Amino acid sequence: HATSEFYSNHSVYDVAITLPSDHFIGSGGMFLSEKADGDFKTVTYRAEDIVDFAWTAWPGYAVFNDKWKDVNITLLIPKDRAKQAGRQLKSVKYALEYLDTNVGPYPWPHLTFVDPPAIGAGAGGMEYTTLFTSASSYFVPPFLHMPEMVTVHEFGHAYFMGMLASN
Repeated sequence: HATSEFYSNHSVYDVAITLPSDHFIGSGGMFLSEKADGDFKTVTYRAEDIVDFAWTAWPGYAVFNDKWKDVNITLLIPKDRAKQAGRQLKSVKYALEYLDTNVGPYPWPHLTFVDPPAIGAGAGGMEYTTLFTSASSYFVPPFLHMPEMVTVHEFGHAYFMGMLASN
């Protein structure tokens, strides 16, 4: 459908990704293992009961880990925009709390969200069940809440599309 998400089946994904060892990786799956092999590494993930599996890798990410209740949160953001991380993490925890209270519990033990680099800005504002992208910039004044709005909106798709498999 041209103007909305679509119905889709939930699946189980077992994924192994081989990439350069200096790259940081984020995915919609639960991390299982990492095996180094010279200049490369293979990272394995498992994702259960999600609509689609997505991942990203780039050597320029700063990685932030946080937690809300029993949900492990990972944020990948360009190193030179790391000062935006607090805003992003606060907004996703707000969204988790709000939807947990008003819709129902978040059913997965993890979520990953990515604030893409400027060269990949076209990937900002996209959702997959347990991975989504946000959008900030190098300078966002504290009174302008656009990054938070994108984060809350895209995370909401974990419920409406991801969980219900329909908009």
